[in-house]
Amino acid sequence: MKNIAGRGYALLFFLGAIILVSGCAWFQSAGYLKKIRLDPTSEELAFLVDRWEEFHVYYTGPRKENPSAVLFDPRGDELTVIAEGWMAVKDREVLEVVMDALASNPRFPPSLYKLLGPEGKEYGYIYTAVFHVYTRKIAPATLWVEDIPTPPFIVVKTGRP
Repeated sequence: MKNIAGRGYALLFFLGAIILVSGCAWFQSAGYLKKIRLDPTSEELAFLVDRWEEFHVYYTGPRKENPSAVLFDPRGDELTVIAEGWMAVKDREVLEVVMDALASNPRFPPSLYKLLGPEGKEYGYIYTAVFHVYTRKIAPATLWVEDIPTPPFIVVKTGRP
């Protein structure tokens, strides 16, 4: 009877070790965000909007008037961002609607973040009120970014019942 219990504990220990090692391997491929400190005279956001054609620009959320984030992926660099579930921004007017909508909620002000790969390479920028974005390196120069659903506490009321 003791021998069976000992084997059970050894099996549990072995399975736990496998889960721990595989979890650590997953984190090695995860990208991360680094907050950019913005002050009232900051020009980073204006730079991104004014030169938006130098980026692949995407937004996510239920619609452009109620986005949860906007992503700027520089064109012409060797790094690629796969923005799964995000909508491409094709004109400046849409970008301005998205940026204004993000900035319009004083209770949850958005922040600008650098989107970094696991090795610290800069893949682009994300402007959002959400402070965590799931990313994963899926190829040597490719970072996958998950869709960011709008959290219930950020949803803007439309006045409809």
